[in-house]
Amino acid sequence: MDAPTAPERLRVELELDRDLVAKARSQGRDLSRLVERLLHEHMARRDRLDALRAAQAGAHVHASSAVVAKHGLWGEEFSTL
Repeated sequence: MDAPTAPERLRVELELDRDLVAKARSQGRDLSRLVERLLHEHMARRDRLDALRAAQAGAHVHASSAVVAKHGLWGEEFSTL
């Protein structure tokens, strides 16, 4: 069985608050791994939020269509079109 391969690494340049970096380093944190983990978590939250918003939009369209189907469009009786 083949061992899973690590994802390809890319070197990037970031500008971070000097005091924050010093504090993290003083605690022995690996900044690259820490930033990567936090970015993964942030992107996962954003993906869940995007999916939730899409589901809510779909539910709104469905509910609005049901109201229009039942009651018709507001002001339709006054339309001259």
